[in-house]
Amino acid sequence: MKSRGHNYFRFLPIIGILIFVMLYLVAASLYPGGSSAFPEKDGFDWINSYWCNLTESYAINGKVNTARPYALSGVVILCISLTHFFFLFPRYFELKSPWDTIVAFSGLLACIFALLIHTELHDIMAIMASVFGSFTVIALFFGLRKSGWYHFIWTGVVCLILVAGNGYVYFSRNYAELLPLIQKITFAIVLLWFLSLNFTFRPNSE
Repeated sequence: MKSRGHNYFRFLPIIGILIFVMLYLVAASLYPGGSSAFPEKDGFDWINSYWCNLTESYAINGKVNTARPYALSGVVILCISLTHFFFLFPRYFELKSPWDTIVAFSGLLACIFALLIHTELHDIMAIMASVFGSFTVIALFFGLRKSGWYHFIWTGVVCLILVAGNGYVYFSRNYAELLPLIQKITFAIVLLWFLSLNFTFRPNSE
């Protein structure tokens, strides 16, 4: 019974990620408008607006941001879902010490820092979330290598490169005009990677 219950919850991260995507779309549809490129433009600009614009109290055009509750709810649900994923992964891929502990707690810290990105500590929290998140993904590679799933390792490396690229553009300001679009592409690819990996969790692995 315990194993059956545990297996029943193994896909909760997938549900959480899908709910996040839906809340993202709702928030984008409600965003009053404005981006760094076009401050007066109405609505959410999928090319020039940042995800963080949706979580601010006021939109860039100065109007009250009615999208904020949905955007923040999405962030919370996503972080809880990924934390659950990081605690599940060592069980399904039989990670040994210390990698099982590293995945669980490094992943937890990454999610906490990700939540705090939407505060005045944005920059430092973004760095910490990226560092701990990358360290967690690298630890996941040990379980994937043991299972022979090298395609997830290589696609995971692509995710790490994209995250590093986002950081480079953000802090160097080189190609900064492309960053909102790069951010969305990175977000989509990374979440798709986690979704695909979560689908591999098998009931008989417990």
